[in-house]
Amino acid sequence: MIVNTISYWIAEALSSIVKNQKIFWSGVAIMTITLFLISFFCVLFHTSNLLLEMFEEAQGKIEVFPDYKTAEIEVKVDATDALAIQSIRNEILGIDSVKTIDYETREVEHTNVNESGEESLSIVEESYFTVTIEDYRLANQAIERIKAISGVAQGSEDIVLNSIDYDLQNQLQAINGVENVQYISKEEAIERAKDRVPSGMTEGVPDDIYPESYIVTISDLSMAEQIAKEIRALDGVGEEEDDVMVNEDSELISKLALSAKVLAVTIFIITTIGSCYVMMNSIKLMLYARRKEISIMKYVGATDTFTKAPFVIEGLIIGLVSAGIVILITIALCNGMANLSNEVAILSFLATLPEIVPTVALILVLLGVGTGSVGSSMSINKYLEV
Repeated sequence: MIVNTISYWIAEALSSIVKNQKIFWSGVAIMTITLFLISFFCVLFHTSNLLLEMFEEAQGKIEVFPDYKTAEIEVKVDATDALAIQSIRNEILGIDSVKTIDYETREVEHTNVNESGEESLSIVEESYFTVTIEDYRLANQAIERIKAISGVAQGSEDIVLNSIDYDLQNQLQAINGVENVQYISKEEAIERAKDRVPSGMTEGVPDDIYPESYIVTISDLSMAEQIAKEIRALDGVGEEEDDVMVNEDSELISKLALSAKVLAVTIFIITTIGSCYVMMNSIKLMLYARRKEISIMKYVGATDTFTKAPFVIEGLIIGLVSAGIVILITIALCNGMANLSNEVAILSFLATLPEIVPTVALILVLLGVGTGSVGSSMSINKYLEV
């Protein structure tokens, strides 16, 4: 009996759709438009979240360059004549990257072997220059020029480059508010430069010109300036302003990001409520056009439930058809934007858009079916009183 009744309701709903195709498709059109608005703002909300996450991630990083001005080159000199040593000193000072130079003599033990094979120790006085390089990145260039000076020792250990290890990575990691510290080697810096700069512009540029650095990721954008101040106070960090690169507007950006998210949620809620209201009114108009049909059914003795059921099923079908159309549009929209992201690097954050389709589809089906069936049920009540 129940199966027969349900079958009758479905048959009546389908028959009504065939007879009243204009009304049916008008309802589908109105509901499709309203559901599309909801879908559009779902996609827009997710897109804005992706964009804000990408922006916050970029802003939440501080690039730190170590202080290389303490680097020194120890140069052994073969010359012993005062004039020759002074000449070497002047030539080294003539190198652009050299900041200071100090001369000293050291007593070094040498092992001597005579003709009979016996060893003996002797103290030999050797001359050394301690050369301070203005920028560690230019040290190898300076060494090559120093080697070319007549009177400079050419042994593998006669020219030694020294720098101070401040254990900067652990110092940075210990700062409150720092999430992660990533070391960027000179080789990685070269690759990053090639990615950022048009091809051809890096040709002929010495590799030593690219500095190593540390990328510091912070947990809270509002703490950026405070953390940058602490970083500048660390031993081993460059003294120049651009040795600690941080966006000065990070605190403002964090507030704007939060405001944008709140605004996006508010717009989504208002749009959803408004769209549901429009759908309910469209269902009322559909039922108004068929009010005589409802009255006839009541006059011949049909119960309220029996009268309502076909219209509720019809509303449910309208909701399903509308949701299906909008889901297809949403899939095409998300896939199109994802494909565009593969071609335009700046839009790479859109690559994950297709991942939200199942969630949006579920929302659309629930809203479509719920509004169509519940709206029909509620709207028909006023026409059941005859």
